[in-house]
Formats: sequence, C-alpha cells, structure tokens
Amino acid sequence: MTSPFDIRPAVAVVGTRAISPAGARRARETVDLLVRLGYTIVSGLALGTGACAHSAAIDCGGETVAVLPGDVTVVVPGENRDLAARIASSGSLLGEITHLAGMHKGRFIERNRITSGLSDGVVVIETGRTGGSVRQAETAFRQGRSVYVLEPDGSDAKAVAGYQHLVLAGAIPVASPDDLSPHFGRMQHPISRVTTLADFW
Repeated sequence: MTSPFDIRPAVAVVGTRAISPAGARRARETVDLLVRLGYTIVSGLALGTGACAHSAAIDCGGETVAVLPGDVTVVVPGENRDLAARIASSGSLLGEITHLAGMHKGRFIERNRITSGLSDGVVVIETGRTGGSVRQAETAFRQGRSVYVLEPDGSDAKAVAGYQHLVLAGAIPVASPDDLSPHFGRMQHPISRVTTLADFW
C-alpha cells in the first residue's frame, strides 16, 4: 500500500481554532493553491483552521493527512468524527499511540513534531500571540522547516499580534494565498521523505 507521501510533497496548514470568516476563506484559498501545485495537506483535525484545511483539500480533489493526538480510532475532537471518516476514505489518519497509552494534554503538543516533520513547510493562516499554532511554528523552526504566515487584514488585534510575533521569530510574511506560489512552486521535494526518527525531534 502506498501513502500520499510516496508520490507528492506535503505542506502543513495550521491556525487558530477560533478562525474568522476571512481566515476560513483564506484557508480554503491556500489549500486550493497548494493542491493545484501538487501538495498533500497535513493538519491536526482540530476545530477551526484544521478542519477547514482538511475539508478544503477533500473538496478540491486533493489528499490530506490528519495527525491525531491519540489513537486513530478515538477522534479528538468528537465534533470532527464525520470529517475524520471523509479523510479516511481519501487520505490518511495518523497517530503514534494506541488506546492502551494514556491520553493527556501534552499529546496535542507532542504531535506537532509529526505534523511539521512530514511536511516541506508550514503555513499559518491565522493565530494569536500564544497557542497551538505558535507552538507548531516553534517546532517547525527546530526541525529546519520554513514557516509562512498570512498577513491579517488588521481588524483583529489578536491576529495582528500573532502575525507580528511569528514574523519576528523568523516566519516568512505572505500578503495573500497567491503569494505562496513562488515559494512552493519552486520547491522540488527539498525535504527528503522521513527516513529516521531524528526528523521528528
């Protein structure tokens, strides 16, 4: 059996769970572009941006991978069970533990290394100054992955603060989804497919 990673590169698309309508639109535009460029979409099946990214990938005929914090048979959050079933039919659900292992809040942070470790880059759609997307970006930086952050429209002070924080941390600012094309359009599998556990740490 082949996986999406055997035939195409991947990009992680992440962001706040409390995504704005404008952010959701930009997430869909971003995913549509990346799928047309030949990328598999990776995210964490979280509410908000994650769910939007997975759904958009499926809707435009692309492949998507959901990295879960626990057992793949126990979908978290429960509100995304139907979406998980859609992903399983055309993409992949991925987890590193079984139901026999204890579930705790730290699992949500631990899975970040897998999300970005499988990806050639991370695109942050919308985020505040703190939270899971910032932690994901920090993990990606440590793994040597490029992080891109979309510029907010300025109406949301939290999103502006998150954008500025990530840019100061080393993320590449992007004015609009279309502006990602020069970056990902010339990527020719720059990150070799994972061959050692070191890629996840």
